[in-house]
Amino acid sequence: MFNLFERNFLTYKLPEATDAVRTVFRHPEKDAVIAGTLQGKIFEIDSKGGSREVPYPPNPYGTAFFFDHSAVTDGVMYLPGPGDILKIGKREKRWMNLPWMNTPCFVIALHNGNLLEGCQSGLIEFTPQGNVVKNFAADAMRQAVVAKPCFDARGRLWFGGIHGISIYDYDAQCIVDTIFNDSVQRVRHMGNDADRNVWFSSENRLFVSSGDTVRLERTFPQGINGIYFTRADNRMIVLTQSGFYLFDKNRQESIFYNHENGYMGEESTSGAIAEDAAGNIYLPSLAGLVRFNPRKMAATAHKPELQLISVSSSIDNIHWKSIADSISTLNYRDKNIRFGYIGLSYSQAQNVRYHYRLLGFQNEWSQPSADREVTFNNLRPGSYTFEIYADAGTNELRGETRSFSFSILPAFWQTTWFLVACIVFLIMASAGVALYIQRRKNKILLERLRAEKELNELRISSIRLKAIPHFNANVLAAIEYYITNRTREEAMHVLGIYSDFTYMTLNEVDKAARPLDEELAYVKMYLDLEKVRFLDKFDFAIEVEEDVDKSVKLPNMILHTYCENAVKHGLMPLKSDGRLTIHVSQHEQTVCVSVEDNGVGRTYAARHPQLHSTKQGLSILNRQIEIYNRFNQWKISQQIEDLASGTRFTVEIPLAYTYIN
Repeated sequence: MFNLFERNFLTYKLPEATDAVRTVFRHPEKDAVIAGTLQGKIFEIDSKGGSREVPYPPNPYGTAFFFDHSAVTDGVMYLPGPGDILKIGKREKRWMNLPWMNTPCFVIALHNGNLLEGCQSGLIEFTPQGNVVKNFAADAMRQAVVAKPCFDARGRLWFGGIHGISIYDYDAQCIVDTIFNDSVQRVRHMGNDADRNVWFSSENRLFVSSGDTVRLERTFPQGINGIYFTRADNRMIVLTQSGFYLFDKNRQESIFYNHENGYMGEESTSGAIAEDAAGNIYLPSLAGLVRFNPRKMAATAHKPELQLISVSSSIDNIHWKSIADSISTLNYRDKNIRFGYIGLSYSQAQNVRYHYRLLGFQNEWSQPSADREVTFNNLRPGSYTFEIYADAGTNELRGETRSFSFSILPAFWQTTWFLVACIVFLIMASAGVALYIQRRKNKILLERLRAEKELNELRISSIRLKAIPHFNANVLAAIEYYITNRTREEAMHVLGIYSDFTYMTLNEVDKAARPLDEELAYVKMYLDLEKVRFLDKFDFAIEVEEDVDKSVKLPNMILHTYCENAVKHGLMPLKSDGRLTIHVSQHEQTVCVSVEDNGVGRTYAARHPQLHSTKQGLSILNRQIEIYNRFNQWKISQQIEDLASGTRFTVEIPLAYTYIN
């Protein structure tokens, strides 16, 4: 009852309970409105609440009822009735005797002074005197027209119908565009705002056009029964079956009115909406004609009073405990917070909306919501302030902001001192790792230096071993023999071999390795000198397969060591027909070198002391190869085989083998 009188809603009841208002419009000369009913009655209702029935001539077709949208132009009223238009002027009231039109649903005034009558079957343009100017078939509009058309800012006429929107240009006398799609269909209500933008509804969807652009503005819970813009402040009213929405001046927010806050229209009809000179709005409904004043309603609206009724926290989002007002510090495990609130409004309860934000988590206000509870999950440690306010549908009805501040303490591992301790630990750990890596590098470097020193000593020992006095004495004695008993040229040839051999031995003493072809040339000089010493008691051959990569490097003097052992301990005891063969082959990424002799063999040499070997050369060579192998993924391998007659030394060297210089 308070809302009924506070809002100043007034309902005009019709004499017949089964009657209903179908069309309503402002009287052109009086402070009143004219209402046409479903049973063919016409009432004049003034702003003071008085009403009287307006008589008119009977309809020529013998029926009496009125349709939705009437027109007023030049002080004359035009009401669509059964098959014809009723004209009411100062001096005449008559039916215009226009061509029969089944259920004309609207009549509008055109810019050229004529009028346009329309229904689903077609359109008729006629003069105020009743002369027909033009007939439009339904095909001319490309659809059946069911809505009262509106002019846009360019003077084009927008028709709403079964399929959508047809735009008619009177200058071009044709349809210039259509809007037919799944979202824009069955357009039944249209209206213009103060900027001449066209608004129209399709079922429960509200669209607005600006030029040739159409956008969906809003969707309503129920179907739309009418659209109207007030003359005073251009507020939009959207009528639905159960009530109406009154929008603010910016048409961004609205207040919904129904029986809960004063609106007494039981069910609105799909009819026109009228406004009198005082700004009163008249809405047709089955209960009668409902009157209200939007400006007075806005002035008397009450802001909701917000109450924060509960604050609770939870560890697992299942079990909740209440937080007292005096408690503002929470444990780090209480990271889920729930707020309960209510906006008290005895006049706008169904329109109350809530806006909230949690400073420290989200600083922007939320979208308006009717929910009276909000939960924030997994909040991090820190300080927060929950702020909330309620309004009654628009910012003009915004209430006071309430707030609640609280803090969530961090766990020990989330504190600053723990972070500092972790940083110090990481620094110390990094320093320890760096020290370990440096020590490891130093150890590797020291090991490498030791290996290089040992290799150098081994190389010197090797060169000393190769340059033993009795070898040189025997070679020089052989040269002397050649000088005495052979030709001078032969003696000079042998002396040249000895000179080159000695030079290469001393010049390359510091080398770790040399290419295969150089090693073979060096060992050939050695074998040539040994043949001279032993007066051709043996012969030798060097066999290299074609696919061998001759750039592969062999440990320095490795073949010399094998050949020296073969000559001294295998071939020397023979009187003649000694044979030494060096064979080189390659298998994929490995080069295989073998030194084979047909001498007395290792077993015979072991039984004769004069042939017993000190194995110094092989020991030095093996130690060198062992050191080299430490620094290579692929290793050098050696093998000694006892043959039926003689011995075979074999070594395998990977192509990618590297040496310490």
